[in-house]
Amino acid sequence: MIELLQEFLFIPLDITKKIYEYNSIRNKLEAWLCLNTEKVMNMFSKELMELDRNTVQFMIDEMQDEIDSQKVQLQEKDAKLQEKDTKIAEMEAEIARLKAQQ
Repeated sequence: MIELLQEFLFIPLDITKKIYEYNSIRNKLEAWLCLNTEKVMNMFSKELMELDRNTVQFMIDEMQDEIDSQKVQLQEKDAKLQEKDTKIAEMEAEIARLKAQQ
């Protein structure tokens, strides 16, 4: 089963065409589908192309959100490292001062 973000109705056109070859056409819609198979295929092709474009954009947006989140985490880690470097420098200065007093 395919899980999609939207609800779709899939029409197997090859099977549909075979059905119409063996059965008579009962209404205008069935007649239109038989006579305009190429238009139907183009319609589905355009929809699939749009779906692909939307899927790609969704994936790009998700990746951008992840990148932004990782940037924030890196900035927080950089700030913590800077704070530790400052503490280490202060401690080294204190050690040097204490050694100088002896």
